[in-house]
Amino acid sequence: MKMFRGIVFALLVLLTILILSACASKDVVEIDDGIIPETWDTRTSLDGKRRINSPMVFSLTKPEAGNYPESLYKYPFRMGVAWFDDTVEFTQTIDWFPEIKKTFDVDTQYMAVIRLDPKNPGSRTFKTLPQANVSGLPHSSDVDSITAKIVGESLLIYITFKKTGSAKVPGKLVFFDEFNGTTLDKTKWDYSPLPEMGWIRHGRSAWNNRPNLVEVKNGSLFLNFFRDREFGQANASVTPWGREGQRFDWWPEDSGRVLTRQLLVDNWISAGAIRSMKQNYTERMFEHGYGWYEARIKFPKVRGTMGAFWLMSMTFGGPGNKGQYGTEIDILESIGNGHGTWDFAIHWGIPGGHESYLKDFEQPNTLRNGQNLDIYDGEFHVFALDWSPGEYVFYIDGIETGRVPDNGGPEFNNARVNRNPNYIKLSMESAFWDAPLPAGFTSGAIEVDYIRVYNQPQK
Repeated sequence: MKMFRGIVFALLVLLTILILSACASKDVVEIDDGIIPETWDTRTSLDGKRRINSPMVFSLTKPEAGNYPESLYKYPFRMGVAWFDDTVEFTQTIDWFPEIKKTFDVDTQYMAVIRLDPKNPGSRTFKTLPQANVSGLPHSSDVDSITAKIVGESLLIYITFKKTGSAKVPGKLVFFDEFNGTTLDKTKWDYSPLPEMGWIRHGRSAWNNRPNLVEVKNGSLFLNFFRDREFGQANASVTPWGREGQRFDWWPEDSGRVLTRQLLVDNWISAGAIRSMKQNYTERMFEHGYGWYEARIKFPKVRGTMGAFWLMSMTFGGPGNKGQYGTEIDILESIGNGHGTWDFAIHWGIPGGHESYLKDFEQPNTLRNGQNLDIYDGEFHVFALDWSPGEYVFYIDGIETGRVPDNGGPEFNNARVNRNPNYIKLSMESAFWDAPLPAGFTSGAIEVDYIRVYNQPQK
């Protein structure tokens, strides 16, 4: 019996060790021990490591009922610092308790847990760090308490906010551009390609700085594009985009079409593209996490091209927790427009790597709710994304066209909702696998009436 009890005890110890190890390896903060410190307790020996002395944390706003929570996950700073900046010594994570699926509830007290992890815990630590050295913490009038403790070399800061009000607050417009001027607003946007060269896209197009590819006039943004055999002749390459002689069956009438370099040259386009990110990646003029993203756009119907209204993560391509670390969110791609199709999509991880991606297609005249919609009718349509901690919901003209829940299971490749902020992109391009351009095509344009981002759902 003693031997049996000994075996059981050993198994319990082993199980406990495994559980604690698994919890310690998680990127997401969990209060497993249930112990929230009552003071700012970082009184631990430095053990010969250098203290990170003056960290600036992401400034949290006070929770307000009806608004989305702030999002930040393994990301050093939200604005003004490049993710690859070697001077950044730590990353930070924000988690909210109780768990939030959509927006902050009324009459609820929320706690935010900020975790600061040294980039090099072997030589850097947050031990002995006083609260006065940390900038960016919320104002004392908005909180009931701020406490902290050391876990390994990391610092966990517990911020207990005052209870939300008894009614939802009005929503706020956190970013917008109505394109009412005559030039691109360079405080909000920059051109996508680097100044000295074009950005080759999918082997059959380029975003470049040729004059008049991006225009603001008559209350709209125009992203112009044209057939550009000259640029294609200088830049087209079958490899690594495909194999010479490769056959495609993307569209029925192109069954058996063979890929050649000349096919790329003859159907090459140069196009305008903008983003809320500086060309050199060192300044993000606007980026945002959970929110309502909306644009009123007129997409052209030009076979062999694809325009897009999309969001991009600076941390896309890293170890992704199925997209939780960073996700490309395509709110609308006019892919296959010559055939009347379009899609919304989410992508994460590195192509060809161990991470996966999800892409979802829709037919414009066979929506799930039976309502007809043709986004290629020559009129403006409103494309929107409701991005919350629990799901992505996509809309066209107020009609829901798709919903991807957090950890939605095999149907959605176990996708997780991105917790990192994204910046906005508007673009036109063409791909090596797509259908040839129309025989008489010379030029076209995407016309954008406005872009708006709100801090709470609009539907």
